[in-house]
Amino acid sequence: MKLISIIGPASNVGKTAIAEFVIRYLKDSTTGKPQISALKVTTRHSEGCSKSSCHVCDSIKYPFETLNDKDVIEKKGKDTARLRNAGAENVVWLQSFPETLKDGINAALKSFAPDDIVVVEGNSFLSAHEVDFAIFVARPGVTTIKKSAKSAISKIDLVVINSDKSTTQSQITETQQWLETIGITATSIQIDPFIDDPTLLKGSPINKIL
Repeated sequence: MKLISIIGPASNVGKTAIAEFVIRYLKDSTTGKPQISALKVTTRHSEGCSKSSCHVCDSIKYPFETLNDKDVIEKKGKDTARLRNAGAENVVWLQSFPETLKDGINAALKSFAPDDIVVVEGNSFLSAHEVDFAIFVARPGVTTIKKSAKSAISKIDLVVINSDKSTTQSQITETQQWLETIGITATSIQIDPFIDDPTLLKGSPINKIL
């Protein structure tokens, strides 16, 4: 099993959109073998959630729960549904309390085949488990960084600057400079996940795991 971790410095930088982009690329590159799967990791916030409209933390059961029921995974609007629609054949959602995260991860990984490539979305996973490749999603204008992302900086293999048609070159430069100030020196690539062709990743370091 090979694990690709997708993390970001804060909410709303586009981790799910980049995970979708990566899944589409892997599906095209592997032609069905190995299977491309996905794992969404949600860890309960110990001091309350910064997203006022998100109540997932309120429903997380102690110590953890792994969800793969189709009705849950494919519910419209959920990140898990987006990962499935991008082409992930097996999608699992791990919900865990922080103190039981490692046990939850071990349980969740048993849901995948030994030769799967699993795209994992969620900062906490990279802090608790080794991976084969780690992608840091940056977004111009976002210069705050969560503790969970900061602790994983040394593990980053590729930076994806999530941009769109309104992004300017000066914003890209400012983002690259910010990445250097927080200690990330990995190769960076600019991607608009809603427009760009996934083959844009063909020349990137992610190919070392294929």
